[in-house]
Amino acid sequence: MAPNVSKISQARPVFEPINSLPCREIAAVKNPAAIQAFGRRLRALREARGWSQQALGDYANVAKATIQRVEHGQSAPSLDVLVSLADALGLPLPELFTVEQPDVK
Repeated sequence: MAPNVSKISQARPVFEPINSLPCREIAAVKNPAAIQAFGRRLRALREARGWSQQALGDYANVAKATIQRVEHGQSAPSLDVLVSLADALGLPLPELFTVEQPDVK
């Protein structure tokens, strides 16, 4: 028996396209305070070198929008991006994580 085409065409998709969802709705972070602290650290490192977000993105081969989202605590960077940032900044990877621990109460 053939499926009823009118019911299929009226069905809503199970998943919305990823590009229609804001970044923070795609995946929730487990430690938002740590992500924000890392963003502040990245910004301080970038500014200490006198670089714009675009310059850091160019040196790390990462989109400027990615740098913006990380610095604003809106995105947790992947390991691949972290390695690229550390290389661009001329730091060993562990030095990227020298951030103040957020107070958790």
